[in-house]
Amino acid sequence: MFFKKSARKKEKSDIKTVVTIDPYTEKYYEYSNGGFFAPLQKLGFKKSNFNISYVSNRETITSTIYLSRSIPEEDIASVLEIKAYEELGLDQAKDYLIGYYEAKESAESERQFHIFIVDPERLHALFDPINSQTKFIDLIVPAPLLIKKVYDREILHGSGVDGFIYFTQEDAFVALYR
Repeated sequence: MFFKKSARKKEKSDIKTVVTIDPYTEKYYEYSNGGFFAPLQKLGFKKSNFNISYVSNRETITSTIYLSRSIPEEDIASVLEIKAYEELGLDQAKDYLIGYYEAKESAESERQFHIFIVDPERLHALFDPINSQTKFIDLIVPAPLLIKKVYDREILHGSGVDGFIYFTQEDAFVALYR
């Protein structure tokens, strides 16, 4: 989970259609079990839909934080949050949404975490109009992690370092995966 995940539990067999939502261009696409990818004219609520979206790179603070391996697993999230506020000079008055994942290859003495931080007010501005149509969004991820899912699903098999250049009308970034 990164930024937002619905409270509802879904079994893989319950999902009939994946709906991708671009909150910046207000374009929507659906991918159904039949293997068809098509534009969607209007959003609506369907219990069998899995709604996914992203937050652009320019709206996300990204960083890498190193933690000692001696920190217990149950304390990782709170320690990362404290370090993010301290090391990145985040506004203490705001309750940022912080997502992270651990890098697979780190030094023996430290664990390396990639963190993604978003201002919740900006998320509400982007997604409240969409939520009024769909009732919920199952998953919102930072744009660079959209590509990570291709590896997670083993569509691409990394055997070195892969680079991706991502362009939108408002944003561009380079993502490297090892």
